[in-house]
Amino acid sequence: MELKLYAQNTRGLKKEEKLEELVEQGIARGAFAIAMQETWRTGNKWRQFAKTRGMRVAYSGGSGTSNGTGAPQACSLM
Repeated sequence: MELKLYAQNTRGLKKEEKLEELVEQGIARGAFAIAMQETWRTGNKWRQFAKTRGMRVAYSGGSGTSNGTGAPQACSLM
């Protein structure tokens, strides 16, 4: 059995359209999981994104900083 992983450093992933494009690319390539680094999104945002698309999510990183800029996150969508 072969599992394909699609990985990308997103460098902040500031626009929702870019996230959608990244996910579509992973799906088109037949990826089992889409791994992203430096997403700067909190776990709640990832859970919401994954739930609306019928995906599962695994993520790591802080919950944010006092100035609201967030903290670097790593995430995998399956």
